[in-house]
Amino acid sequence: LGRFTITDFVFGAAEEIKGCSVQDTYDGVFGMAPTGTHEGVEHTFLDGLFQRSLIDHREFGLFFREAMEGRNYMVIGKVAREYMPREAYPVRTLNEPGLCVLVFQGHGRKKLHGYW
Repeated sequence: LGRFTITDFVFGAAEEIKGCSVQDTYDGVFGMAPTGTHEGVEHTFLDGLFQRSLIDHREFGLFFREAMEGRNYMVIGKVAREYMPREAYPVRTLNEPGLCVLVFQGHGRKKLHGYW
């Protein structure tokens, strides 16, 4: 379905990321949610990535950390556009099956490549 390169978000649940000042550097934490609801229909997180319209309109789920209280919450739907504007975080898709995510763990970083 295409190759997705995401380099501006931390991958994983916010509470699992140690030693990385997420709230100072990034708008949010790109999270793997087991299931989510979009317009009343349950989807897995990867289902959201497969839908080009969700990518174009930034309507997939994001995990964010509240800087003041350290709480985690998830934004789904049109509200996500406020936190991830298309101009600031472009997501390209190529005619090549695959997934590339830049992962930040502690003070290190690595790329994850996957295929479906």
